Amino acid sequence: MRSGGTPAIRLPWSNRGCEGCRASFPGTADLPEVADAVEKIDKEGMVPLVIGPHGGALGSGKGAVPVSRTFLTLRSVEFDAILVAAPASDPRVHVLFTEAFRHCKAIGAWAAGRGLLATAGIPADAPGIVIADDASALLHGIAALMKSHRVWERQV
Repeated sequence: MRSGGTPAIRLPWSNRGCEGCRASFPGTADLPEVADAVEKIDKEGMVPLVIGPHGGALGSGKGAVPVSRTFLTLRSVEFDAILVAAPASDPRVHVLFTEAFRHCKAIGAWAAGRGLLATAGIPADAPGIVIADDASALLHGIAALMKSHRVWERQV
């Protein structure tokens, strides 16, 4: 709790853990790594939501990843963290990232997704931004951030 706060409005999620947190993956292209990340997030008790340009699945066959939300139906208020593996040209994805940044949510990027942060005007060195070489390293950093619900240190 911040100094001078009132116990009656103390934030219950000050270090709540990640169970039930929602992590989203917009503009996904690296499907094997995304599928692996979705599985790991699910095992941690979080809710993985894959966002795609259309409903159904990304990819086909055994490696297909089910789409939970489309670019048309996404809103940043639904997610506790946004993770990206590939750039997305849809302007709604840029809005998702800028809103998540302003709302002090954890944001992570790996692989080609790093470029999306730059095009959305999000500084890579800002608090709560995790950039990694692969999904496993990214998830480790994001899970630690999600325990406090928001990145309160971020000045927006």
